Amino acid sequence: MSARGPKPAAVEAAASAAESSPAAGSSSAGPASLDLLDDLVRRCAALEDPAEQGEAMNRTDYLLLVLATILLPAALVLLGSSL
Repeated sequence: MSARGPKPAAVEAAASAAESSPAAGSSSAGPASLDLLDDLVRRCAALEDPAEQGEAMNRTDYLLLVLATILLPAALVLLGSSL
């Protein structure tokens, strides 16, 4: 258990895997990679905190998401294939 509270199991597994196997091309994990690991652990913990997740999406948000990620690209592909 760390000073910030218990770590989620997935974060602990990723942290132990990163510590046990150094990055490709390096012989050991240096201070920079440990700083990145600490930052990753902090960000993952923040994602699990309900207060940090923001507002839930409403109907308009879902409509805009579908429009921007499905309908608009499909229309552009159809337009491009007809030219």
